[in-house]
Amino acid sequence: MTSYTEEALVQKLARLVETQDSITVLSQWLMYHRKHAGASVQTWARELHKAPSHRKLSFLYLANDVVQNSRRKGEEFVREFAKVFPETVPHVYRHTAPEIQQKITRILGILEERKIYGPDFIKVIKDRLVSRPPAATFASEDAMVIGTHLENIRKNEAARQKLAERVHEIPEQWPSAADGNNPEVAAAIEQLERYQRALKSDISERNQLIENLNKLIQKQELHIQGDELELEQCQHKINTIRAEPTASTHPLQDQEEGVQIGLNDIQVDHAHALPHQDDITSDPIQAVIPDSEGLPSDILQQLQVMAKAHQEATGAPIDSVIDPTTGGTTDAMMNDPPIADGVITHDIVTTLEFLRRQGGLSTKS
Repeated sequence: MTSYTEEALVQKLARLVETQDSITVLSQWLMYHRKHAGASVQTWARELHKAPSHRKLSFLYLANDVVQNSRRKGEEFVREFAKVFPETVPHVYRHTAPEIQQKITRILGILEERKIYGPDFIKVIKDRLVSRPPAATFASEDAMVIGTHLENIRKNEAARQKLAERVHEIPEQWPSAADGNNPEVAAAIEQLERYQRALKSDISERNQLIENLNKLIQKQELHIQGDELELEQCQHKINTIRAEPTASTHPLQDQEEGVQIGLNDIQVDHAHALPHQDDITSDPIQAVIPDSEGLPSDILQQLQVMAKAHQEATGAPIDSVIDPTTGGTTDAMMNDPPIADGVITHDIVTTLEFLRRQGGLSTKS
């Protein structure tokens, strides 16, 4: 049997499945380490809350097995699970499907039938299954654990106070202490031993409270560190915004003006891209279109640009691809078109064809 540690229990709970073997093996391990019953149940409750919905029922099966079989050697697990069942059982019930909820109700019925818990206790749990308290009444897991320790300390203190009063009445010296048959001596020893057990229980409960408080402190310190980092980042943004000069009180207007400026730049560049008719020293279009002077200036200008681009790309004049007779492409162009000039030539031919159909162009005869 492996030694007990919280980490070992967490690992075993992570491997727990809804099979008889899995539940029985872990149940026996817990009962073997019954002296850690309190810590085991708290770990069980914490891991149950973390588990996905489809695994929560296996945790209840495990608890059911433990409380039923552990009573043969003591009531430790029965008492410890009683502290968490009123919260954990409704939690599982709310996070499972209706068919699983029926199984949970059956578990509660078995615990009552076999007198593991009384009917009043079971009724409290069943009432919480159907009527969930407002969200504001639910304490966090940390508050629940700490509250449980404080309640146990309160109960222990009340019982310990009664024992203390009796113990203080016992004299320190007994003339007939050597007489083991003296009933007064036996009663005094019994009172002192009961008081010792109460003190040990109180010490253990308070140590567990301190341990959980330290865990809570560490958790809160981590939250504080995270909040402080967020605070610094917020302050940095504030300082950055305050340090930047105000560009404009009308950002939308600035944006629209910027778009307009960009459009103007494009228009200017486009105008510069089209050469003026006077800048073209020779008119390649005139070679294939005798009456090109009658064309609209913008069409003529575009044709001249394309013709010049053709000549720069191929080193050949425009009449090498434009048939002066028809205004279409030459046979040489159709059979072996220059790759770099294909698009340019196509544009020129398309433009000429359009003009011819409109009656605004007569080809060279």
